[in-house]
Amino acid sequence: MLRIYEKSGACLYIKNNSGAYKTEHGAFVRFGKIGSSDFLMLLPNGQTTFLEVKTPKGRQTDRQKDFQRRVEQLGHRYFVVQSAREVWQILEGQGIADSKGVVRFKTAGGYENAKQKQPQPKLSDLLSYCPRPNQ
Repeated sequence: MLRIYEKSGACLYIKNNSGAYKTEHGAFVRFGKIGSSDFLMLLPNGQTTFLEVKTPKGRQTDRQKDFQRRVEQLGHRYFVVQSAREVWQILEGQGIADSKGVVRFKTAGGYENAKQKQPQPKLSDLLSYCPRPNQ
């Protein structure tokens, strides 16, 4: 679903993978910044928003909390989200979507509603989220 917003010109998002995997020789290869959020969203008017995706029982690690603190100290927004509704609320606050999940497309005069309401997806569909490699 974030791809729809991105294609409309309403935002740009980056899926930020971090973690590690074990090679066939037993060595670990690490990638990404430890503790960094799952997604980075670039929104209109210079707004930068970081999204950490958690299941309802999921909790941030200490390193994720430290990353959040550092992001917020620099004046950026950071959210822990557990549902597609929460992501829509963030986008609604930026004028990108309305409360019913209707995508608002960027036009020369601002944003206008799409003609059809978008179905409410699962959070995994909304974020195009893929599991991290086994550690």
